[in-house]
Amino acid sequence: MNATAFERPYVISWNLTYRCNLACEHCYLDAGGKPQVLSEAFADRSELTTEQCRAVIDQIVEFAPESLVILTGGEPLLRRDILEIVRYASGKELWVVVGTNGVKVSGNLAGILRAEGVRGLALSLDALAPERHDAFRRVRGAWENTVEGARILDEAGLPFIVQTTVGAHNVGELGAIADFAHERLHAKVWNLYFLVPTGRGEFVSDMTPEQYDAVLRDLHAIQAKHSGRMVVNAKCAPHYVKTLFGADPESPFLKTYAGGAGGCPAGTHYMGIRPNGDVTPCPYLPGFAGNLRSRTLT
Repeated sequence: MNATAFERPYVISWNLTYRCNLACEHCYLDAGGKPQVLSEAFADRSELTTEQCRAVIDQIVEFAPESLVILTGGEPLLRRDILEIVRYASGKELWVVVGTNGVKVSGNLAGILRAEGVRGLALSLDALAPERHDAFRRVRGAWENTVEGARILDEAGLPFIVQTTVGAHNVGELGAIADFAHERLHAKVWNLYFLVPTGRGEFVSDMTPEQYDAVLRDLHAIQAKHSGRMVVNAKCAPHYVKTLFGADPESPFLKTYAGGAGGCPAGTHYMGIRPNGDVTPCPYLPGFAGNLRSRTLT
């Protein structure tokens, strides 16, 4: 690592585009179609060019050369230059992951992504019943696309994460969704996301405090059940550590939430880049440190 590089590993969530083929009701980026959130933070919906993306990758390598870079959106596979961006980033030895809704995943594309250096993908599954998942994602057939995408990735030998956003639509079946992700889809990781009320999700929070606490307890049981066969994580719930301490002060999962990796990682070893180049400590926060079109990442 060179002298100017940041001395901690970094995870960078890079929203490459506002374009999307779904219209998820909780989208923090307000991606897809006509913007619904009239906020100054979302006013500039321009996107970096291919050359600008290459320049950003060079800056990431200088800033934190061992970064995990999550290429997401919107739907990143809708960018015509996505393979160029993937190829350039992986050629710089960054750990490249693609966050997709699975609609565009085909056997041919999966093979190409693997050949170009993608280390894994992330798919979203929010309910076991297709109609409930589709209602949350606001596109009919979204559930089938996700499940089929998982099958294709599994056959192609590309590891993938299944991500679930908890809410009133699925609060009673989280354990079953985790089982489905492991047994049916063969996911390596199941991430349970706790909704951050921002973007279109600003008014979506629909769980009571009692349900919220029950979910944290359920999550502990799910982690214990899948220990050793599928990684189970809580996302945007740093307070989950309280549940772990209360349930088992000697829990091995505390290592995930305590010490250097504990709490919210925003701005310490995690950051976001918006499609227009704005840099933020977290994609959910409308606070920016500057724009990569005019300032360097370092």
